[in-house]
Amino acid sequence: MLFVDEIHLIMGAGASQGALDVANILKPALARDTIRCIGATTTDEFERHIKPDAALLRRFQVLHVSEPSPEEALEMCRAWARRIEAAQQVVIDDDAIEASVTLGAQLIVGRALPDKAIDLLENAAVFAKISSISFQAVAPTKDPPRIGRAHIESVLFEQYGVSARAAEALDAATIESELRRELVGQDDAIVAIRSTLERIHLRSPEATRPLAVLLFVGPTGVGKTFAAELLSRAMFEHSAQHFARINMSELKEHHELARLIGAPPGFIGHDRPGALFEFTERHPQGVILLDEMEKAHPAIQDYFLQIFDKGEAADSRGRKVTFGRYMFVLTCNRIRSGAVAPIGFSANTPPTVTPAAVDDLAVHFRREFLARMDNIVTFRPLERPDYARILDRQLSRLTAEVASRTGARLEVPQAACERLVDLCMPGQEGVRGFVRQLEQLLAVPLYAFLSEKLVPTVSVDVADDHVIFAT
Repeated sequence: MLFVDEIHLIMGAGASQGALDVANILKPALARDTIRCIGATTTDEFERHIKPDAALLRRFQVLHVSEPSPEEALEMCRAWARRIEAAQQVVIDDDAIEASVTLGAQLIVGRALPDKAIDLLENAAVFAKISSISFQAVAPTKDPPRIGRAHIESVLFEQYGVSARAAEALDAATIESELRRELVGQDDAIVAIRSTLERIHLRSPEATRPLAVLLFVGPTGVGKTFAAELLSRAMFEHSAQHFARINMSELKEHHELARLIGAPPGFIGHDRPGALFEFTERHPQGVILLDEMEKAHPAIQDYFLQIFDKGEAADSRGRKVTFGRYMFVLTCNRIRSGAVAPIGFSANTPPTVTPAAVDDLAVHFRREFLARMDNIVTFRPLERPDYARILDRQLSRLTAEVASRTGARLEVPQAACERLVDLCMPGQEGVRGFVRQLEQLLAVPLYAFLSEKLVPTVSVDVADDHVIFAT
């Protein structure tokens, strides 16, 4: 019996200057039934290399081996765990075997069961064995290391950067406090976000629908994108790698869907994933920001209907992806009517979106698209007290930066702060315009002043719409 692993490699192997390759050498023997051969390859390689050669294909009986179910993979892993125990001198608890199958199926993409579950068990055994080694002169223990669920979760985090309890350990109150500390002037929006996060705990562990689908609406520069970044940082232990921002204003044409999901077969780049599936291949969980969703082509908006409803989609290569451990945040700048204040005496009641606001959104989104939103969160325009708080934060950062770079102490009196707020308040650009104007009005002249003379203290004053520096 001849077994050929990766049998697609025999196509063209050894062919040079008219010589036959391995595939053509084997064909006569296979046709005469003088040898028995079993070959193994992946579905993609079979379609690409074996299937086009009809003469070779008809000499084999094709059997498609599908991925085993979690129950079948669990039995395989139990048998394999005994081998690992004998090889590594450890004891693997049954909850570790179950965790390797369930967490591997949910959080490791691009690999199949039972391979990824066995890989988790083997790595957990090695890590536990290494951590039990002592270089001090102590008597060795007779009890072998025990492998539990915690070891599997540690391997997931160390090897794949995935937190097994990101969604389960999500604390809505903690996230609300972080949002209130960083996000200025959007208390009603923060209450609405918390109300959505509190419902995540009611999900079934096997749910395939996204963790949440939030639509942030409001003027530009009021903190919608920043709020999405804060959500990602709070959910995934302040890690930036679990956050993806896709600028939907670049997808205004129908054919630009290929940039999102990948080019179809026959087109340049069809072997590479699009922006959406490139992120899901690398990160099995995260927050996906679809920025300025109203500017995307309607066909691209329709593509997300199935994702928001069932949590499943296929890329241009036909590979299915489940979005059950992702949160989607959409932003929209074009809205004339906002949210109303909560009715009643409860301060925790989330604000509601008025029918007029929904009508405004219906100009850019279909009704069935809006129906798939878990919450429509309205961000209000910022007012002068909000910009005063933003100025305080910017001045604190500038003071620390000046002290670290030049050693000078920056002093800005309250009267100067009031004038800076008046001069920097933007028209329609929001916080971005405010920060940019402050940089041009204060930061750039300040560093030019300090480059000419080194002084221990710099005092800032504003006169005739100009900043004056004194020592």
